[in-house]
Formats: sequence, structure tokens, C-alpha cells
Amino acid sequence: MSQASYARRTTSGQPPFVLDEDSTRTRGSDAQRSNIAAGRAIAAATEAATMIVRIDDIIAAN
Repeated sequence: MSQASYARRTTSGQPPFVLDEDSTRTRGSDAQRSNIAAGRAIAAATEAATMIVRIDDIIAAN
């Protein structure tokens, strides 16, 4: 069996995210800026996907 089949799962069933061995940990305001930028990117993608569904609903209603 592959090593991936033995991977642990989080409580939500997702596999944990594992960093590369040569990665470094970001702390402080740099980490905060990165997290805010990531949150904004996710929000923008979610908003765009939701907008498409709304437009499709409007078109289907007419």
C-alpha cells in the first residue's frame, strides 16, 4: 500500500497540510499579512462563484 493511504485525517476528514522540510515558518506581521491576503483571495473566489450562481438563477427565473 502507498504511504498516502495511511495518512492521518483531521476531524473534518481532510488530510493535514504538511510543509516541505526546507520551508521556513513566517511569524508576526508578515504572517498576518499573508493570512489576510489568503483570506481575501478565498473571499474573492467564493464571491465570484456565488455571483455566477445568482446570475444563472435570475436567467432561469425569466
